Order: sequence, then C-alpha cells, then structure tokens
Amino acid sequence: MNNLDQRIRKYLPLTSMEQAFLRLSQQGTALRDVNLNDPALRTLFSFEETPTASSGWDGFQGIVHSMREDEPLPSHRFFLDHQNITANLHPRYMPPILHNHDFFELQYVLRGQITQVVDEIRVTLDAGDLCFIAPFAKHSPSTQNSDTLLVNLLVRTDALRTTFSNSLSEKDCISEFFLRILSGQTYQPILLFRTQRDPKVAHLILDMLDERDDIRPYTDKLLRSMMEQLFLFLLRDHMDQLDIGKSLRKHDDTILTILRYIQKHFTGITLAALAHHFNYSEAYLSYLIKAYTGSTFSQTVTELRLQQVAHRLETEDSPISEIMQDAGYSDKTHFYRTFRRRFLVTPAQYRQHARGTSSDTAG
Repeated sequence: MNNLDQRIRKYLPLTSMEQAFLRLSQQGTALRDVNLNDPALRTLFSFEETPTASSGWDGFQGIVHSMREDEPLPSHRFFLDHQNITANLHPRYMPPILHNHDFFELQYVLRGQITQVVDEIRVTLDAGDLCFIAPFAKHSPSTQNSDTLLVNLLVRTDALRTTFSNSLSEKDCISEFFLRILSGQTYQPILLFRTQRDPKVAHLILDMLDERDDIRPYTDKLLRSMMEQLFLFLLRDHMDQLDIGKSLRKHDDTILTILRYIQKHFTGITLAALAHHFNYSEAYLSYLIKAYTGSTFSQTVTELRLQQVAHRLETEDSPISEIMQDAGYSDKTHFYRTFRRRFLVTPAQYRQHARGTSSDTAG
C-alpha cells in the first residue's frame, strides 16, 4: 500500500453524519420527514468530530432544514466567519437532492465513481477527476456506498473577486471560467479536469482536507496558496485532459479582454485611456462594461483599488499613505471617505480588526 492509499484510507470510516444518513436510507425516511427530536438519531452525534462549519449535529440539522426549504444553500452552513476557502468530504448516503448555492464548488473524487446532473449536463466523475461547478448551478451529487470518497473544495465568490484577482488576470481556461461567471454575462456550469489520479493533485487536495481541521491563524491563507498551486498543476499538466462542458450562453471574448486589461492597470487607468487602447468611444465602452458587469467603469476600478488596499492592510506594515498612493489615490480626503463608505471603518481600524492588533503604522 503506497502513501497516497494510506492517506485516503483514514477517511473511510463513516462519520456520525454519514451514519445518520445511512440509518435514514435503511429506514426509507426522506429528509422532509426526518424527526430531529428523535433521541436515537441525536445519540449518533455524541461528539463533534471536527470544527468545520458543516460537521456534527448542527451541520446535519442545517442540511435537513436547507434541503427542505428548496432554496440556495446559505454560505454560513459551510464557512466559518473567517473562512474564504474550505474543504469537506461529501457525506456518504446523503440523498441525491438537487440543490444550488452562491459559492464556487470544486468536486474531486478521491476514490470510486459518482454520476450526477449539473443543470442539463450529465457528468460521471472517476477517481482523480476534478469538476469546477459554478454558483447557482443545480446539481445533486450522491455517494451511496462506503468506498466512494468525494471531496468538496468550496470558495466564496467574493474571495475570487479579491484575493484571486491577480491570478484571474491571466489568459487561461480556469481564469476565464471564473471571470466569465463573475462578469455576470455567461453561463458555463462546469469545467472538468480528468487528472488520472495524479498523485501531486491528490496529495495537495488531501493537504487541504487536513488543513480544514486547523483553525489557527493563517489557515485561510495556506488554503488559498494551496488552491493557487492546484490551479497551476492543472494548467501545466492536465490541459490535454480538459472538458469545458457545455456553454449555455454565447461568450463575448472582447469584454473579457477589456476586463482583464482593467484588472492589470486599475491603479492608473482612465476611461479615456481605456477607450483609446481598444479603439472604442467612451460612451460605448461605458455601456459595454455596465451591460456585462452590472457596474460602471468607475465602480469597477474603485472596487479593484479598494480591494488591493484592503489586502495590503491585512498583510503588510506599509504606511497607509503609501498603500493609498500605490492604489492610485492622490487625494487623502477622497480616499478615506471612499474607503469608509465601502468598509464602514477607517483604514487603520480595518487593519487592527483584520490583524488583531491594537496599533497601526499610519501615514
């Protein structure tokens, strides 16, 4: 038995939640008919196995309630307050109920095989397959035997707009999948890589699964770094095993090129300069950006600048005046007013809260 198999086998014992779903399956009880006051069911959750948002009795109740409501599953069922990325094992024996949610999901099969329908696309995933699923795409994964292990890597949509903004400026299939969805004018529900159980990918995903149990400082940043490394492995080694699925709306590559250009040059870009670069009138370019993103050119640039400022406040000790200027702000009063309007606190207060400090390097 190799090291990869050993790591996978530690996840084979059924969790308390999976035992509960197995009992319901054996009893023929649908989720809508589950009695959450049943003491025999509650006894299965005599201890909390992990500190993740979706584990234990609370997680089980959350799944039952959410599935009953037939609404998009809320983020708080899966993410702790400080989390932008998390990982979990899809509960075995959970009924294959069609659902959707407002965050991105990456499904990776560690062991076995699953088949599901993602909107109108039937997808079969074998061990080593990694499937990107867009927000609000309806899907119904199901693992109805103890030998199948499906890992869910979950990413808040806002995290892709902010912490991954530099990564998304590249012209590659993963960046375009995210960027087209974030722009609001496309619908490509899946992106599928068949990695043939590449051990580098498998070990990295197992590392992420292990890390989700750790709530120490920097865990979220480590998961973000691992996610970026995962993207690089896929782009470098598995482009010939890519299935982009079916696109349900026509894409416009022109606007993607424009948005990518804005992301690279937002600190100093003007609408006039952008229009000149792409040989459009300012009026038409404004219309195009608004139509595809739902935001004006000014709103788009402001959001990118403020997110860069926020990220640097979280990770650097540089003076606020320097961070402000690097983001393209020269008027201090305007900057502070804009920042406070967006984050409801001053830059110094934001830094203190984000880093858990009582002092700040002001500028």
